[in-house]
Amino acid sequence: MRYAMPGKKENGYILIVVLLLLLVLTVIGIAAISTSTIENTLSGNIRLKERNLAKADGAVEISTAVIERAVREQDTAGFAGIVTDPGLATELRSRFFDPD
Repeated sequence: MRYAMPGKKENGYILIVVLLLLLVLTVIGIAAISTSTIENTLSGNIRLKERNLAKADGAVEISTAVIERAVREQDTAGFAGIVTDPGLATELRSRFFDPD
């Protein structure tokens, strides 16, 4: 036996409304996940760019010191002697790094 409130008909519209609401919430959730993934990718790329920029800047500083030393010693014929010079590492460490 089925009991119904007088004057009310149950047509199932609540089910349709709830399913539409569930669909909207699912779309919002998928959009949030997609946005989160894109932001993670962007932050990783920015971190990589900053790290590479720091490495390039360090290389410029060291290259400047090597070129200044080559000019000072008038050894501009080639850089092969500079690269294999055992005193270069000590000179660069004393110039660019704090002593331990």
